[in-house]
Amino acid sequence: MNEINFLHPYLNGVLALFLVLAIGSYIGKLNFKGISLGLGAVLIVGMIFGLQGVQISKDLSDLGIALYLYVFAVEAGPIVLGRGNKDLQPIVLISFFSLIIPIAILMILIHFIRFDEFEALGIFAGSMTNSAGLAAIIESMDASQIVKGFSVAYIISNISLALFIKFAPKLFGFNIAKEEKEYEEEIAKQYPPIIEKSFTVENERATNKTLEEIEFFSVIGCMISEIIRGDKVFTPSGATTLKMGDIITVVGTEQKLNRLKTLIGNPTTSKRVDGEKDIVFKWLTVRNPKIISKTYAEVKPSAIYQTSILKVKRGSTTFSASPDLKFRYGDQINITCEQKYLDNITLLIEGNDQGIEGNLMGIFAGIIIGSIIGQIDISIGSVSVKPGIFNGVLIAGLILGRIGKSGPFIWSLPRSVSTTIEQFGISIFLALIGVSLGTTILSGEGGVSATFILVVILMLIIPAMVIFIIGRYKYKMPGFKMMGLIAGIYGNVLALSYVQKMTKTNQAVKLFAVAFPLSAVMMVIFLKIIFAII
Repeated sequence: MNEINFLHPYLNGVLALFLVLAIGSYIGKLNFKGISLGLGAVLIVGMIFGLQGVQISKDLSDLGIALYLYVFAVEAGPIVLGRGNKDLQPIVLISFFSLIIPIAILMILIHFIRFDEFEALGIFAGSMTNSAGLAAIIESMDASQIVKGFSVAYIISNISLALFIKFAPKLFGFNIAKEEKEYEEEIAKQYPPIIEKSFTVENERATNKTLEEIEFFSVIGCMISEIIRGDKVFTPSGATTLKMGDIITVVGTEQKLNRLKTLIGNPTTSKRVDGEKDIVFKWLTVRNPKIISKTYAEVKPSAIYQTSILKVKRGSTTFSASPDLKFRYGDQINITCEQKYLDNITLLIEGNDQGIEGNLMGIFAGIIIGSIIGQIDISIGSVSVKPGIFNGVLIAGLILGRIGKSGPFIWSLPRSVSTTIEQFGISIFLALIGVSLGTTILSGEGGVSATFILVVILMLIIPAMVIFIIGRYKYKMPGFKMMGLIAGIYGNVLALSYVQKMTKTNQAVKLFAVAFPLSAVMMVIFLKIIFAII
């Protein structure tokens, strides 16, 4: 083997790691007929480096997986632990069933077929493409056979599940475009489009009264973008008094705007006077730590700066503001105010652009909290289980992500930042797994039999088909949602990339975000129990 180890004398530690990351990331982006390796390329490049005898410290891998799990969980926290998540109960049950079947296969492998238990555990975690599962195994049992089983199973399972997702519409007979159209029509009923309409103040009951007195914002639930009074145009506050003949421009849903005909007067097509430049409309991004997790009523932008928040864009959802709206880091809000207040309201919403410091503090503190949680003993009957550092980080991320902000700590992260950290963290982990696999093969222990490959595919495909049928026919979940759910249960990034290409809405991705941490937590708990049994 010495003749192929030409890289070994030069590449070790940090240099080797970042070479694997750079080369793997580049190859992963290459696209051949719509197929790309994604993060799987990092694992493959790592394996090639491992064949050269290159080694990377496990501590770097631990750092990577902790970052990845924490940031992902923070992002998923508001979804997983949020109110009114009607899909949460079936997701929990489906995730449970998705683990029972492969666990049964695992026990058969160990006790009846007499597979090496380390290798069988690695196959189990790898076939589930669940890095958290492998992390829990390695945390309890440090064995090269586990890494070998995981790494090979991980590669086979990534490809198998991606193909399963690609052909699922034909296999189960559903039309993605049709289902998404039906879903969008249903959502349109729940979140009607936000429109703008002008009204003339004609009703004497609203004349010479303030907006607070007629409970305009709390009862009607619309926002006034501007008021035209003669040759003046201004933005109102709750203390603004309406006058007969005022023309108010209001933003809200069609249903809410229709109420104003009775309260205010008839709709009008009148526009602001020509040449009026005092009123500005602008989109701002919530970055100020001082307003995160506070409500619209607590911040009082209309009372302080006579500013109206017309729309809020959170992810792909746009909705009108209300007094109980809670600001989240990264929310985009559409405001209108007089020009003289623009700088002040911008500072109030966006702060002085130092919010990222709070994010970094939050990441550091969150991982510390998660590490502490991971060391807590939990008794399940006669079995005592520690969640483990990685699962503790996952739990902490979910809870803190739901909270959003505590004192100087901003737990939530903007999407661009969280995506970058997630990719970086999981890439480090996969690089180490690839290098470890290459080292194992180099030592002469890397043979993979046809039985091994068959076991991996069966451990993946059988549960996937069963849970697809349960979700689709028992819980009536649309097929395109089930695609995201299955990708999330298996934590399969390659399968997720297929889902994103095949669907237009973000619902499949949301289910991935909900299912992945749930199934990861369940897997670690199950594995801890299995360790106690075997």
